[in-house]
Amino acid sequence: IDILSNTLWNNWLHDADFRERLFAHIAHGAHVRVLIYDPESDAVRQRARIEKDVPGEMQQEIKASLVTLAQGRNDLPESTRACLEVRLTTWMLHPVQMIRVDERMLIAIYLAGRSGGPSPTMQLKGSESAYFRKYAEQFETLWEWARVLDDKQFEKIIQEYWALPQPRTEN
Repeated sequence: IDILSNTLWNNWLHDADFRERLFAHIAHGAHVRVLIYDPESDAVRQRARIEKDVPGEMQQEIKASLVTLAQGRNDLPESTRACLEVRLTTWMLHPVQMIRVDERMLIAIYLAGRSGGPSPTMQLKGSESAYFRKYAEQFETLWEWARVLDDKQFEKIIQEYWALPQPRTEN
């Protein structure tokens, strides 16, 4: 499972059912890679300006996602913690939101000045298709450019962000 997202909070990690299923899959050996913005980066501040975000809201959503991932990782059996990898984008904007599970991929193409919600979404099937390969390659490029979170940094996230207020969610 590969996930490329701005914050990973909206429509995903704040949903208890999604979190339970995601961590259950990891506990059973599924390999999950998550790539989101570094909440302290210029890239996230620029993205927030582009989307006319409420000041600090996108950063708060990312921090909530990071705490959720770190706590969920801590609850995993030690033997499967390495199955969850998280990296942070520090200097460039994500052109899409991407979720790949096995032979399926969802791609939300961000339009200028818009969040992912009103942007077009494609569903790709089959890892041998041209678009699937192209977006998988894009994920690998962004993954290589991103900052790795190690065990120490996961602990630091829990210590620094655990008491932050939860971001608001749309009902």
